[in-house]
Amino acid sequence: ALKKLEDLEGAEKALSKAHSLSPQDPLTLLNYAIVLEERGDKERANEILSDLTDIAAVTTVDSQ
Repeated sequence: ALKKLEDLEGAEKALSKAHSLSPQDPLTLLNYAIVLEERGDKERANEILSDLTDIAAVTTVDSQ
């Protein structure tokens, strides 16, 4: 919601808090990475996307 209001700083803070509370939530990770990238923090965005990829891989293996 904050991203749609163009409050990227607020969105980053909210998503950082959400990430600390639920570090494996895929939607939080995806949205956090998007906001970080839009704010110019591509390195951190890539780290978050890597976490998301790791979670997806584990989830896929667990469901087989």
